Amino acid sequence: MLPAAPVFDAFSQILAMLYTHGVDGFEPVGSLDDLAYFARQRMEFLKRLASKKHGIYTKSPAPLGGEVHALGVDRNGVMKTYPKIRAQAKVI
Repeated sequence: MLPAAPVFDAFSQILAMLYTHGVDGFEPVGSLDDLAYFARQRMEFLKRLASKKHGIYTKSPAPLGGEVHALGVDRNGVMKTYPKIRAQAKVI
């Protein structure tokens, strides 16, 4: 669970603070699409922290890396993929 758990908790706290204080442009999670992009950003953040090239992690190999995939299934069984660009979410 390390380093993911503490980073995930801290990331969630940062976003909760933004939502609680009503920072313009940061809307609370209100849909499956919002939640998928929250999860995707959280994983991208952790991946970037652990990147030897872009982040601040110093050991090799990094504990995680590669491409982040975010998928969601709604109550009707419709499955979507959520790529980096939000407007490009699509049903699969």
